[in-house]
Amino acid sequence: MGGALSDLERDHPPTHIDFNKPENWRMNHVNALHQHFKQANLEFAMNRQEFGEFLQAALPQSGDSVKMLWTKFDPSKEGLVNVLEVMSGLAIMGRGSISEKLQLLWSMHDLNSVSTLSYDELVVLLFIAASSTVLLGGKGTIPEERFIEAITDEAFVSADIDISGRINYAGFLHWFLDYMQITEETPSVGLREFLKRMQCMKQKEVTATAGQRALQRQAQELGVPPAAT
Repeated sequence: MGGALSDLERDHPPTHIDFNKPENWRMNHVNALHQHFKQANLEFAMNRQEFGEFLQAALPQSGDSVKMLWTKFDPSKEGLVNVLEVMSGLAIMGRGSISEKLQLLWSMHDLNSVSTLSYDELVVLLFIAASSTVLLGGKGTIPEERFIEAITDEAFVSADIDISGRINYAGFLHWFLDYMQITEETPSVGLREFLKRMQCMKQKEVTATAGQRALQRQAQELGVPPAAT
């Protein structure tokens, strides 16, 4: 799940960061995006101009990374990106500890700030986490949703919660660390292993990202016609 900071890097952060490399982003950078997104009360769906303005307002030092991120997150040229997918991918691929990444990922998906997620909400979190990592990392393929649902089943069983209930962060954290086989002796997991565990190593053509599919489903539920590309 991306790289962890060494003690030296924590004590002496670089004076210049190339934001065109996802692995150079840090959790404070991703958190800046998330905080601005919440405070400005923005929509998840953004076109190219809106996305560029969002990045510039939230993190001016990110420079021209908008081009790299747009290319990564709109591979099928839908004309829209889901900013939650972008932030989730950066949280996973960026520099930080597993606990920092998971806490940030959870907070971004806890949309109502109730500190718990429903079964469907956890499916979305895991699906977008998998999709965004594939897109940013350039490895693997976006998994089928049924695979993510099976993984979510495991999380709820591990937390001893019925799928009609809600899982809290402690239950999610305990399950995730166990599922990824992360221990004190092995405090991290490599990108390939993460993708393998998330069922992302099967060959499949990418027609839309997980975030874009979520936007499409939302539009269908609201009876909104699809956006023009």
